[in-house]
Amino acid sequence: MVDDRLEPADAILVLSGDAERERLDTALALARRGLAERIVVLTGTPPSFYDESSVIRAYAGRTGIAPGRVIVIGQAHSTLDDARITAGVMRAHGWSRAIIVTAPYHTRRARWVFRRVWGPLGLSVAVHPASGPAFDPGRWWADQHSAEAVALEYVKLAVYAVRFVIH
Repeated sequence: MVDDRLEPADAILVLSGDAERERLDTALALARRGLAERIVVLTGTPPSFYDESSVIRAYAGRTGIAPGRVIVIGQAHSTLDDARITAGVMRAHGWSRAIIVTAPYHTRRARWVFRRVWGPLGLSVAVHPASGPAFDPGRWWADQHSAEAVALEYVKLAVYAVRFVIH
């Protein structure tokens, strides 16, 4: 698990795959601490299928974050999609630094992919694990779901490493 030292950033990015809202809840808490003015939430749901953005913004509002501070982007289906899509958002807004919030087991690959995609663009990133009961980093091996998630992450990390070396 990666947990970078956090400094104020232009945005907090919530990576796709947040079924339990642990990532979103963690990002909202970081925003309430003043670490960024904007939150960018990536989902895999196309806006034409379901208006998830209004649900996410309303949820943010109920937790003390003005809905206007939240940008929701659908159709992100991989960590590479997340990195490419948010690079465009960052550049369009003139932002240069972001905090990524993702599952604890996903932090290493997320940081690696984002730094590969963002580095050449002059964008920087810090990674912070989502907190919540779904994954215990100190005992991941004791829970079948967590152990499978960690094993799958290492497979995906290897696939990404080969993909980046070939391209």
